[in-house]
Amino acid sequence: MNILNLAKLSNSLYHNDSKYLTLIKNYSDTNGIFELGDYKFALTLKDDLLLITIRGSANANNWKDNIKNAQSIDEGFVLMLHKLYEEIDFGSVKGVLVNGHSLGGSIAIKLGNYIKESNSSLDVKVIAFEPMKPYKSKHRASADIVFTNNSADIVPLYPLRNHHCGKQLFFNKKGSLVKYKWRIKLLNMLKGLYRRNLGVYESHRMEEIFRILKLNEKELRRRDLWSC
Repeated sequence: MNILNLAKLSNSLYHNDSKYLTLIKNYSDTNGIFELGDYKFALTLKDDLLLITIRGSANANNWKDNIKNAQSIDEGFVLMLHKLYEEIDFGSVKGVLVNGHSLGGSIAIKLGNYIKESNSSLDVKVIAFEPMKPYKSKHRASADIVFTNNSADIVPLYPLRNHHCGKQLFFNKKGSLVKYKWRIKLLNMLKGLYRRNLGVYESHRMEEIFRILKLNEKELRRRDLWSC
């Protein structure tokens, strides 16, 4: 499994359950898609590795959670994480890989930390694509967390007073992997508000993430960030 395949899984769970199951069948026959309220997630077991994919915002209630920002992330999400955690039978699992996009990415970060803090012996990794900031205060990552941040995408800046957690992969307007600079983020995001092609909305779509990951495959491999 690599980071591009994970992005495709996140996208397929958002759009089409059957497509997700078709993609994941090449990886494992042991899988299932579940719902908790307005949230959807998929569990897949391959040998001793548990893969958890969390769907991003898909309806009005999800966006209400986005708008409520810090309160929903710190209160509503924690309650949801408890329920989700209770659904998981870890059994002989030795490693956990959690992934999600946007709202799903924010939940993935909190769930990954929650699982690691509850089971310190587990190897827990999180790949989050363009996530909102999940924490009201600075939070030290317990799990191994990597998240993407497209310079023209407004979502990873939200909520403004919150904080990200983990290792950031920051991409400039050309899609190149570069060191994060808030001036570049602000400038490209503002430009995106006025551009029809690759504006703020397009920058947040998974199709753009696919393009960026393919473009940076060689560099991600060099940094040992391609394989998951």
